[in-house]
Amino acid sequence: SIQDIGQALGVSFDALALIDDEPFEREQAERLLPGVRAYPAESVLDLTFLPEFCPGVTSPEARSRRSTYQGMAARAAAGLESGMSRGEFLEWCNMELVLSRARGDDLPRILELLGRTHQLNATGEMWPPETVRRWIEDPEWRVYVARLRDRFVDYGRIGVAACRTIPGEWEMVVFLLSCRVLSRGISGYFLSWVRGRAAEAGATRILARYRPGARNLQMRSLFGLSGLSPDREDAGGTHIYAGPCLEPASPPRGLTVREEVD
Repeated sequence: SIQDIGQALGVSFDALALIDDEPFEREQAERLLPGVRAYPAESVLDLTFLPEFCPGVTSPEARSRRSTYQGMAARAAAGLESGMSRGEFLEWCNMELVLSRARGDDLPRILELLGRTHQLNATGEMWPPETVRRWIEDPEWRVYVARLRDRFVDYGRIGVAACRTIPGEWEMVVFLLSCRVLSRGISGYFLSWVRGRAAEAGATRILARYRPGARNLQMRSLFGLSGLSPDREDAGGTHIYAGPCLEPASPPRGLTVREEVD
């Protein structure tokens, strides 16, 4: 049941908790599904006071997570019942991706994505709030956020890219997207769009940081398929990928893109 719930919601086991009055069931869940947290039934009234249930920042996207999952379930059901091909269904969903420069009020959601996103997160690094705020305000940095909505769900801010600009080159320090948009082709387009912004600014090469982890191997594949090649590895074990700055590719089928960039 826990596996089914995780798969249906598109979340990893460390986002799930089991409350059960049987020690055997709690131990079984934690042993067989690493990451699942299990709590005795008698402690249920105290759970909301525990650190794991009290995130440091809470964005509008987090507060609306329940309705988002309900919309995703409705979307999945509609896809099964529609009789359409996958491409036809994606077009019917009217997906819209809005790409913009980050502002100060985006900071809580950016920090939340840094802490929650694992599969499509190039490094998995957590940056202090003051550092991210400095990136947003610094003219030598470009921090972009991606928002997504379709006819079922307004997902809000689902992607972040933070790049340090130096003459002729951009270094992408952060690149991530929520697993909610996995398999829609958005990650590849967002990466291509950032490279296009770099080219427009006069850069000829882009560097991208990648720190290997057990859950973000898809990001390495994404970099490779996008034409980025391993360049070097720093002392901390972070791999640096490099490639030319190019005009952005066409959006995937069914995706409308709107830019809100000065």
